[in-house]
Amino acid sequence: MKLVARRLYVRIPNWVGDVVMATPILQALRDGFPQAHITLGARPHLEAVLRGCNAFDELLPCPPKPGWGGIRALAAELKRREFDAAILFPNSFETALVAALARIPRRFGYALNGRSLLLTDRLRPPMQGFRRVPTPMPYYWSDLVGLAGVEVRSIRPRLALDDATRASVASWLAAKGLGPGERFALVAPGASFGSSKLWRSDRFAQVIDGLASTAGVRTLIQFGPGEEPIARAIADHCKSAPVLADGPPLDLHRLKAAVERCDLLICTDSGVRHYGVAFDRPVVCVMGPNDPRYTAANLDRTTVVREEVECGPCQLKTCPLDHRCMEQLAASRVLAAALARLTAAEDPKGELTFSPAR
Repeated sequence: MKLVARRLYVRIPNWVGDVVMATPILQALRDGFPQAHITLGARPHLEAVLRGCNAFDELLPCPPKPGWGGIRALAAELKRREFDAAILFPNSFETALVAALARIPRRFGYALNGRSLLLTDRLRPPMQGFRRVPTPMPYYWSDLVGLAGVEVRSIRPRLALDDATRASVASWLAAKGLGPGERFALVAPGASFGSSKLWRSDRFAQVIDGLASTAGVRTLIQFGPGEEPIARAIADHCKSAPVLADGPPLDLHRLKAAVERCDLLICTDSGVRHYGVAFDRPVVCVMGPNDPRYTAANLDRTTVVREEVECGPCQLKTCPLDHRCMEQLAASRVLAAALARLTAAEDPKGELTFSPAR
């Protein structure tokens, strides 16, 4: 039976890439509850990712590490707003506890991490022993909202972008020598998840130089807060002349316009990867410790380049060993994938023969 809700609280994921993957699910909720007031609970920095999206009515910031006082304050705020139901994308105990303390009548979520009794409507994901079987996240969340009677007709992510931002970023790019019509690759080497996702700066530089010498494609190196040393180290290793995305750097909203403009996106398994999917750009993802099955959706223009190692995929933020999943990944493989993606983009009728993953 479909949920009836006048006011709906949706606690969205905490990571940029997960939020992008969740956008079609949010749209399905909007379509399923066209008259409801939908409030998203989100970490504050995620507002820029969803700016312009019409799938919700308001965004309620959630503190990153609230502590007991923050949990009680957020629960009190939710209770004051008198929500009829809560749909909880994160699997954390804390998110279910907040919804339960707020006395929200219907609470939808996955029965994980000891929170079953805090949920009124729950799913248990496929398990192998005590471990969850990896499932592409859009399908995972589609099953969750299915509990509320919502059908997800498409899992293709979409991001909103206005013409004023496009024009602003176009001027910013032109000031860096990347004028209208100039081909460029956007390289995003950072990863806020942790150091285990990072690839060596000299190898990124080899790929950038290879694109310049083989395909005549320039490169814009994108970096987030605290990642400038990574970007500068790559630029220092380059023989060509990549452009740094500084002065001022692109925030998560303006970054959309740069991704939309680029001819190729090369990145780690980070949030910007999913920007590329949302704007239908060719993507080469350099993947280390993460299990590729969690993001195995919408891969028609994405090549995942990774090494199969005996200790992976470990899902750890820092490597306790020798980082072999990234250390063994040669620049030649990533460059070959990048050139194949460029060729496929130039000839839509041609077939991409490069293996999406090893």
